[in-house]
Amino acid sequence: MSWLRRASSLLTLTFAATLLCGQPNWSVRHFNSNNGLPQNSVNDLFMDTLGYLWIATEGGLARFDGQVFKQFELPGDGVPRSERMQEITSSPSGEILINDWLGNVYSARDHSALRMIAKEMDDFWHMIGGFPSQANYLYATEDRSQLSTRDGWRRDPLWMLPFDQHRWAVPSATELLWYNDSTLVGRADLPKGAGWFMLDGPSVVVLDSTGAAFRSGFQSPDLRRVDVVNWPTANGTPLVPTSFHWHLGDSAAVVVFGKRYFLLSHATTGDGVAFTPLGPSLPHVGDPSVVVWDPRTNVLAIGTYTDGLYILQRSAFSTRTSSSGGGLDNAFYAQIPMGDSSVVAFNAALRPVLFTPSSSSYFLDGRLQPAYSFALPLPNGGTLISMDGEVWELTNDLRRKYWTNERPLADFNSLCIEADTTWVASPQAISVIVNGVESQLPVHLTTHTGVHCITRGPDGRIWYGTADGISILHTGDWYVEPVTGLEGRTVRTIQKVDGLWFIGTYGDGAFVYQDGRVLPFPLDHNGLARQVHAFMKDDEGFLWRSTNHGLFRCAMREVRAWLADTGRTIHQEYFGTASGIKNPEFNGGCVPAAVRLANGLFSFPTMDGLVQFRPSEVVRNGSDHHFLFEAIQADDRSVPLDNSLRFASGTKRIEICFSIGFWGEPANLQMEYRVLGSDQRWYALDPEQRVITLSNLPAGEYALMLRALGYEDKAGMRPATLSVIITRPWYTTAWAGLLYLLLLALVVTFLARWYARKVVQRNVALEQAIGERTVSLKQANRSLERSVALKERLIAIVAHDIVSPLRYIAEVARQTNSRVAEGSPVDGGALADIHFASEKLHSNARNLLNWVKQQEGELVAHPRNEVMNLLVEDSLDRVRGEAAHKGIGLNNDVQLDDVLMVDKDLLSIALNNLLMNAVSYMEKGSIRITAHIEEDQYHLVVSDSGPGLGPETLARIERVRDHTEREGVRTDGANAKGLGFVIIAGIMELLSGRFKVSTSAKGTTVVLRLPIKPEANT
Repeated sequence: MSWLRRASSLLTLTFAATLLCGQPNWSVRHFNSNNGLPQNSVNDLFMDTLGYLWIATEGGLARFDGQVFKQFELPGDGVPRSERMQEITSSPSGEILINDWLGNVYSARDHSALRMIAKEMDDFWHMIGGFPSQANYLYATEDRSQLSTRDGWRRDPLWMLPFDQHRWAVPSATELLWYNDSTLVGRADLPKGAGWFMLDGPSVVVLDSTGAAFRSGFQSPDLRRVDVVNWPTANGTPLVPTSFHWHLGDSAAVVVFGKRYFLLSHATTGDGVAFTPLGPSLPHVGDPSVVVWDPRTNVLAIGTYTDGLYILQRSAFSTRTSSSGGGLDNAFYAQIPMGDSSVVAFNAALRPVLFTPSSSSYFLDGRLQPAYSFALPLPNGGTLISMDGEVWELTNDLRRKYWTNERPLADFNSLCIEADTTWVASPQAISVIVNGVESQLPVHLTTHTGVHCITRGPDGRIWYGTADGISILHTGDWYVEPVTGLEGRTVRTIQKVDGLWFIGTYGDGAFVYQDGRVLPFPLDHNGLARQVHAFMKDDEGFLWRSTNHGLFRCAMREVRAWLADTGRTIHQEYFGTASGIKNPEFNGGCVPAAVRLANGLFSFPTMDGLVQFRPSEVVRNGSDHHFLFEAIQADDRSVPLDNSLRFASGTKRIEICFSIGFWGEPANLQMEYRVLGSDQRWYALDPEQRVITLSNLPAGEYALMLRALGYEDKAGMRPATLSVIITRPWYTTAWAGLLYLLLLALVVTFLARWYARKVVQRNVALEQAIGERTVSLKQANRSLERSVALKERLIAIVAHDIVSPLRYIAEVARQTNSRVAEGSPVDGGALADIHFASEKLHSNARNLLNWVKQQEGELVAHPRNEVMNLLVEDSLDRVRGEAAHKGIGLNNDVQLDDVLMVDKDLLSIALNNLLMNAVSYMEKGSIRITAHIEEDQYHLVVSDSGPGLGPETLARIERVRDHTEREGVRTDGANAKGLGFVIIAGIMELLSGRFKVSTSAKGTTVVLRLPIKPEANT
């Protein structure tokens, strides 16, 4: 491939040469209270030996098996319990303890059910690490413990470092203390700044803030300094960890420096420790409260203080994209591997892109023609591609024209390159080129078939695949023979892999050709592998297939075993988006559809980048998972869990709940069960299914077997088994006679209990009826109280707002009558007073009626377009006479073209109240009404030059507006003037508006804010 190195230096165009490739090799799943977590504050995490993640939150305890959450109920009737779980710790023997913030401690039996082992410990300890045994844990942490040097231990948190159920260590403020059960057997001085501890093999590792590490062992407690490899630094100074996370059983600690995560573990050489970065492409997920790394599954679990749980899974798959980032620029097809582990990929934008291990750039100063689907290697070491409307051979001389004919490039679909011969497949013909001379063969192809691939087949003849299967070309008589079994199938590729011939089709899956017969390759259980593009075998003995829906892997030995016996099963692993592949739609119809690079990476083209990976780094999903049987329900009754379950005859429905620790691609969790003694067949379970239901089993002994497909050959990986016994009917046993004798007693007992229950039920029903009647009476009483209060307020208002104006009218009329009797002329001012008092009486009566309607909810807005100047003018006319009498000027400054969709009648009531109040309390001066638009609202402003409002009155109006004094009227009538603002407040709510009152010695201003948009006014 020397031509490629020379071409990359001489012909590469470096528009946008920086790398936008390499999507982060981590898949990220986020869980919170909406999708599984009890609560979003995660206090602790723990991955147990069976692959289950335990989660302590402020809202309870949960366990996650990689697919499904299980939430736990805390045991202990009558015992104060807290859902605020704090720490999860384990012992060397596999015991798990969980504590809550009240000091209760729970044990997880069989990695499942909880039981309380300590209640409200007075001296509560926050712990990190583990514990040697329950007995040692309780003795060490109880309030009255006599353990030597216990008072000097570091606490909040307490680091407990157990090697087995007897030997353990714990740091104090200045020392590392070693114990054998409760006996202090050794101590070692800690360096200043020592703050982080973990177990590594037979010793404790101690870190201090200067970047130094020390080891201490049970036999030799004194600390000895060891080397530290790759401690993160800044300007040569060791960084101080932001947080340190280690649990007993973890092979490495997770150390966080700012936003960077590192693994701390035993160095590869010597006795030191080493930091290994987790990343650098690790996504940032916020401030972690706890972190757990599980190398068995490549899972990094991160709990946060407020944002729930993040599950990051390191993927072997990397998606490489071109620097341009466009859609067609990243839809890749044929590739050319280079000797320096780089690759040239041809995209749908008709551009070749060079991917080095660290960058990407456009390659060659030309564009491909529409037939961009091949980059064929030649026997002489060159490669054939299509450029500038012609076929070119790239050699050490960079490039030379390969095909001298003048036919357009679109006239052929596929080539088969041999030593001195090139076979050319066109839509309607097949040609052969020998020494540069083309000859068309007498073979007719229909247009709709179109040749997709052509090669030298397993029988030594030329095979070509079309939309109608595979045809074999017989030279000499040029006879075309179809391959039986592929008729009507669109064949996209024919490949020889490890001595076997594989055929990929578009829509019908894969086939294998062997000994003259075509065998359909077993379809995966989800039916995803129907469009197959390429086949490749890795050094681990696995066959890889690319499809429109992801990658598939299976063992070649299983393929060969299936060919020998097609009744066998081929376990097929699937890899898609959950495995870290950005876009699982892989591309085919190109040559080659997959390549191996010089560094061992496989490279597959997809619709959104090149997917590259090292096959040996792809973890075999579920290689060590285990099943747990967790709960049994028999006809909706809980049954204690045991390895041998016994049920009475006639049990109709048995539900067996189980779990399985599985962190791989969900599609790869292929589970089956069968019930020996009833049916020998295996039945498939959905990946998310966690309940097996057995119905109407007759009397007998059964064995429920549960397995995960594909791993029966693993050592120790046998199906989980549960014994189920259905007993014979009781009336067939020797005890039946005795039971008959007891029948009468049982009937009497039953009747007595039934009668007692009926009595209890009648009492409960009576109590319920009394309670309902009591509630009804309370509601009626509240309605009556409200009605009485309303009547009292009505009386107060009538007494003040109706009677007072009437008394005033009567007094003015009497005085006027006296003057007339005395022969004095009638005073025009007195008549004006009578007129204004009548208007005031009319206004108060309308206010009273409107207030009552408002109380009863009878006022409803009916908006329509109104000219605001005319509406204001109508309101001014109502007070114009009294205003003229008092020498008050009225000014309407509202624009004539102001039109607003509003209920005229309701708004007029509000304006009339404002104007009547203003005229009543003014002597001379002026009243001005203006309008303007502000913040999408129409502001109608009523200003007067009167004496203004007092602080108490203004405060009362604001309480009415803000609903803190809803009624606005006292029963003594002292606040009758406030009734107008109660009406105004209610009307503005009906008009979806607000009002604001401001006052000073120069007058009072009321702003009515109304919505402009019609929909906001309905």
